[in-house]
Amino acid sequence: MFSARSVVRTGNVLLSIALLLAAGILRDAGSGSAVDRSSQGPSDRLAPAAFAPPFVENLGQVRNAEVAYTSLSGRLVAGYARGAVDLVLMDARDVAISEDPSARVLPTEVRRLLIRVAFEGSVPVAPVGLDERPGRSHYFLGDNPTGWRTGIRGFDRVAYAGLYEGVDLVYRSDPSGLKYEFHIRPGADPDRIILRYEGAEEIRLDPVGGLVVRTGLGALRDSPPTAHASGREIACTFALRGPQAVGFDCEGWDGSDPLVIDPLLYSTLLGGADEDIARGIAVDSAGNAYVTGTTWSADFPTTPGVVEADLSGQTDVFVAKLNPSGTSLLYATFLGGGGHEEGYAIDVDADGNAFITGYTTSPAFPTTRGAFDVSYNNNEDIFAAKLNPSGTALLYSTFLGGRALDVGHSIAVDSAGAAYLTGYTNSTNFPTTFGALRGVLDGAHDGVVVKLDPSGSDLAYATYLGGSSSDFSLGLRVDAAGHAFVAGSTLSFDFPTTAGSFAQTSNGSYDAFVAKLDPSGTAFVYSTYLGGRHSDQGNGVAVDAAGNAVVVGNTVSRNFPTTPNAYDRSLNGLDGFVAKLDPDGSDLVYSTYLGGVSLVYAYAVAVDAAGDAFVTGSTRAMDFPTTSDAHDVTYNGEFDAFLTEFSPDGGRILYSTFFGALQDDIGFAVAVDAAGNAYLAGMASSDSFPTTPGAYDPSFHGRNDAFVAKFTLGPPPGVSTIWIAAGLVGATALAVALWFIARRGRRPPAGRKPLRLRKDR
Repeated sequence: MFSARSVVRTGNVLLSIALLLAAGILRDAGSGSAVDRSSQGPSDRLAPAAFAPPFVENLGQVRNAEVAYTSLSGRLVAGYARGAVDLVLMDARDVAISEDPSARVLPTEVRRLLIRVAFEGSVPVAPVGLDERPGRSHYFLGDNPTGWRTGIRGFDRVAYAGLYEGVDLVYRSDPSGLKYEFHIRPGADPDRIILRYEGAEEIRLDPVGGLVVRTGLGALRDSPPTAHASGREIACTFALRGPQAVGFDCEGWDGSDPLVIDPLLYSTLLGGADEDIARGIAVDSAGNAYVTGTTWSADFPTTPGVVEADLSGQTDVFVAKLNPSGTSLLYATFLGGGGHEEGYAIDVDADGNAFITGYTTSPAFPTTRGAFDVSYNNNEDIFAAKLNPSGTALLYSTFLGGRALDVGHSIAVDSAGAAYLTGYTNSTNFPTTFGALRGVLDGAHDGVVVKLDPSGSDLAYATYLGGSSSDFSLGLRVDAAGHAFVAGSTLSFDFPTTAGSFAQTSNGSYDAFVAKLDPSGTAFVYSTYLGGRHSDQGNGVAVDAAGNAVVVGNTVSRNFPTTPNAYDRSLNGLDGFVAKLDPDGSDLVYSTYLGGVSLVYAYAVAVDAAGDAFVTGSTRAMDFPTTSDAHDVTYNGEFDAFLTEFSPDGGRILYSTFFGALQDDIGFAVAVDAAGNAYLAGMASSDSFPTTPGAYDPSFHGRNDAFVAKFTLGPPPGVSTIWIAAGLVGATALAVALWFIARRGRRPPAGRKPLRLRKDR
């Protein structure tokens, strides 16, 4: 029996390739849905079609008995049979189901084409579903109840075990398309793998090494494969094996080490001859990555026409923008004066303007006319800067601080262009606004929370945040309503908390805290401690679509609060933690440790549209949890960066990987785009740090380099769903697709209004 663990134990090759529909040829599947999602909440209504189980077993809803499992990716329907996969491409004209403008549309004229992917020379093994989803799906196809099927299981993956000698094949879904992976054990021969596309008009390789399968309904595209073995990059490419057949050439792999061709879309280094560290990352709607950090390198790469092309002091902030494929710099600039600067965080607005914060010791740090504060105050000052989309001009730049230490640690921008930032200070004269939560410094250090107006010329609000001891605000996000969510750590027994919040009393030593400020910055929506008897620190926070705050950090408390459904309820050592607070801060949706036998630091978190939490940081734990489809299941040495994806209930790890090589490699920041791709930024100290072919800079330069990486991961976890088709109320896109595969003789009736459905309980 194929299992994830068996793959890990034997040491495998993992070939992972995305199968995509050519842009503009086949439309998005959502247009065929008959389910009205307009008033559905997250808790009691049917989720969108994208939340369906990626793979469902066939219990007769598909008339072809050879098909054991089916999946839908856009207008591509796949049927998984013994020894082959049938790909059904569809092209449809969409018409409204009814005259009601709120109604969805349904394909009425559908052309379809079958492409069979045959595994030439393989063993005709049957597919097996892996990672069963908790819900069940129900298919009411046609108006005859004998054709209805209920209680159908869904799976995250489908595997063909032993397809070739020493080779397993795994299919999984991805926001950008269908992906397939070949797990190849040591001693097996990847040259034996041949995929024959029966029914294709032509197959060819595109200029970047991707596979193009031309059909009568457009093109299927496979992204170019990437590979590594034991931390060493291996060249692996598609190779045409005939008019309709393709295989793989993996040069430099001798068959003795695990070889991985995986979900890593790109990984690039970024730096010069000295030290470079990336601490913040953001992504725009086009998939461009914006990165900030600190550089000591005079030869840090910059681009023509930017704000600053030369290093100004001992260290400068850098700001860089990478294209979606990670192959080129759209811009890169220094930002600094004659002293010492560090860039800690970045965000980007809908127009592509970048917002950066950190601190500076330079009186000559660049500011702009009319900015809130153009005069250096003393010691370290916070700075806040807004850079135009091309990196060629500062739209504003301002100091922010008092006579002592002031550090900006996190920044976010709202839809109106106002920038929110948080950090900490021990300045007694830090600027605050009338009606602030706290107008005076109360301890050795206090957190600060600031909202700048869109022009950067004035403070919408500014407040201290803390008690009578030391308080550090480290993470901030803002929701669509303008609430600022702040996470950090406090040693103050009198840190301000609110009635009804999760924990209103200090637990001793440092506690993490989470606070939600109202849009005016003058009152808390909630404020709570989060911790146990020993030291706990909140490092990062994200906010999901329902208003839940997801907080990550570190703990050494054995009694750190966890929830019954948590992935890990036991302290392993110095652990990371991941906790989700409900919208009013009164209870934990989930809380879990994240750790191993050694050190684990969780530094940053991002949340996708489904509520999955993506966590990054660093670890020295050899037994840090990884998943079978990981980029790297093996600890490499010193500190490794990691990327871990949690399910919305915190009970499962959906994806987890080491990311690094022999020396210290640390993930400091993570972002997620609308397609569910995860972007990491951090510091690489290993000269063998994993990079990808064609990346902007695959070569290690100095003592430390910044790194930027993009991963495409699996779809969000499933919910129980009901699919309605032909004779009832129309059809969802998936039901329509299965209906055509089954060759049913009638179209679904039009003129029906969408039916609102509740999830199974």
